[in-house]
Amino acid sequence: MARAANIQSFSPQEFERVVTTAIHAGQRHPQVMLTAADQPAPYTEAAAAVRALYADDHARFASAMQRFAALMQLFTANGLGPFVRPSRAGTHASDIHPAVIHVAAQMRLTDSMKFPPKRFLAAVAEVAQHRYPEVDGWS
Repeated sequence: MARAANIQSFSPQEFERVVTTAIHAGQRHPQVMLTAADQPAPYTEAAAAVRALYADDHARFASAMQRFAALMQLFTANGLGPFVRPSRAGTHASDIHPAVIHVAAQMRLTDSMKFPPKRFLAAVAEVAQHRYPEVDGWS
């Protein structure tokens, strides 16, 4: 597996597309959580959908999936705190604050390919305050 130093960053807009694509593909099995370790079917479908975004750019695809897996690890462990809420669409889905995507797109991963939880949340809080103050209904 690639070392953290080799994981590319993304613009927040590009990584939002990665996350949206992966989640929608993985939700073909909505009864299960979307993590690589626990639920291979949704993760495999998510990876296939993201792979289609990057065609022959293996390094970009690998970086996207590493970032997505690290983000989903925080999400499934309820590690995103006040930056996740029940969907306003009335489904069983959750809304994720855009600052989470922004930070996940650019923060350096640890050598174990994770986002450091405390540092991640601190960065999200700062980005939310300074770059997304207009986002409605978030504390």
